[in-house]
Amino acid sequence: MRKPPKFLLHLLSVYSANALNGILGVIAVPLVVSVLGGERYGIYSIYAVLASYIALIDCGVTKHFIRLMSSATHPEGKTDFLRKAFGWYLFLALVLAGSLPLLVFLVTRYLFPVPTEYLSQVRWIVILAVIEYVLTIPLMLTQAYTMANLGFGRYSNFIAISGFLRYFLMFLGAWMYKSPVMVVLFLVARRIFELFGARFILLMPPRNAWRPRINILEFFQVLKASSVMSLAQFLQTTVVSIGSVLLNRHFGVAVLGNYRAAFDLSSKVWFFSNGIGLVVFPKFSQILSNTGEREGLLVKMMLWLEKSWVGYLLIAIMAICGAPALLPLIQLGDEQILHFFMLLILGICLNAHTNVSYEYLLADSRYQSVAFLSFGVLIIMYLSYLFLIGSAGPYAIGWAWIVSQAAYALVADELVVRKKGSVFRNEWRQLLTKVLLLLVTVIFLWIGFISAIHTMMLIAPFIILTGVIFIVKDIEKLRSLFVE
Repeated sequence: MRKPPKFLLHLLSVYSANALNGILGVIAVPLVVSVLGGERYGIYSIYAVLASYIALIDCGVTKHFIRLMSSATHPEGKTDFLRKAFGWYLFLALVLAGSLPLLVFLVTRYLFPVPTEYLSQVRWIVILAVIEYVLTIPLMLTQAYTMANLGFGRYSNFIAISGFLRYFLMFLGAWMYKSPVMVVLFLVARRIFELFGARFILLMPPRNAWRPRINILEFFQVLKASSVMSLAQFLQTTVVSIGSVLLNRHFGVAVLGNYRAAFDLSSKVWFFSNGIGLVVFPKFSQILSNTGEREGLLVKMMLWLEKSWVGYLLIAIMAICGAPALLPLIQLGDEQILHFFMLLILGICLNAHTNVSYEYLLADSRYQSVAFLSFGVLIIMYLSYLFLIGSAGPYAIGWAWIVSQAAYALVADELVVRKKGSVFRNEWRQLLTKVLLLLVTVIFLWIGFISAIHTMMLIAPFIILTGVIFIVKDIEKLRSLFVE
């Protein structure tokens, strides 16, 4: 029996861990929402936004060094890159600690102004988010080293255990104290357990990798190489987070809580898209550094993007169909949560589809293209929200997600497949097909959104069956994606 390709094994291992985390998240989020209530869950959700922004302070160094380590041919080179990264992180920890009072002021005054009774809680959430980042530094370096050495089995085991700890402690903190701050404290405390567990699960860097190499000139060179990537990541995070900021400012903490409940549930789709992103980025970095293999990868990307587009739209359609019946079963039957979920799941599925194109462009060092694209998507989302808020109210952010992510997905795919001198003849056919399928999905969503459930359920089987046939008809060609 022929041994399965390593790429497929890596992908399956990461998917298995992400599937477990996704299931745990679907169970934990409704429980925590029911225990904390809408407003306090909204306060807790501020932590998720802050943590995602604080993680960006590394200026893209982690991603940059994973790419460098993946291309390094000698262990000494990988160790040297780790020493540089460690020195940079230590510097960042000092910057964060020194700027904490300013950070607390900016968050509570401008980013997330909240009622007075929640002010002290938000302050503590900011402090805990910074502490968590400092505790995570050794974990980030160890995970980067593991991924650069293609240790995806170990990485999968680690994130599975980490996910279990996250959701268990998240619920435990909510159940015991019914306080957003205590939930965050429990989540930060899990990093201590992860630090010990990583020694037995992940690939540990050589001992001399923990001797930080601090050189100001080298730091500036690294920043020059990774700053545009960092800008792209900052803009991506802002796209994800801006809905929380806008709804809190315009509609209050209670609406923010409902929005985040729907968002946190629908964003479980990212467990799968991020999983493949982790696997393909080092692989793309290796292949794209070899000019002889680039054309073959581009052919495979054309096929993958076509099937991925259909696959994620099918996921959105099935989620929209099931939401009216399933969300009440998990204590998320509030009409506003349901409508947020139906809108967000389509936008998030489009974003999830784009993850592979995003990783391809980063691996190809097209940082400026990604940054410009992310900036354009952010502008589209913000303007769409402002244009629709008068007629759609808080649901404007859901429609803004769909409009902006559709543009993001279409343009990102084109940046991958459309190059000067391209030999592919079916690009326009593929583009028009994607637009047509998206319009069908939006119409289907609108039918469900206006509560025409019976009509939606009548046409759903036909749409789903057509999509499945479209994917399955080229199943043999899809195997080429996993050939070494």
